[in-house]
Amino acid sequence: MKLPGADLPHPLNPKKYVVLNTGLTIVDRDYNGDYGMPRWGDYAIVKAKAGADVPDLQIAGLFDENWQLQK
Repeated sequence: MKLPGADLPHPLNPKKYVVLNTGLTIVDRDYNGDYGMPRWGDYAIVKAKAGADVPDLQIAGLFDENWQLQK
């Protein structure tokens, strides 16, 4: 299954990328029939490593009821 997403050059560092992903934050081997429980909330910043199955989570969180970052 393919989901919408985008890989864009990082505006402050052209050697890196910003990835927008609309997929779920669950590993297929953890699937138990309920994809309703994303692990990283509304947003996450991860650091991808070559050869790693799962990226390192740097920060994640939820937006408030107005879709703003919580303070």
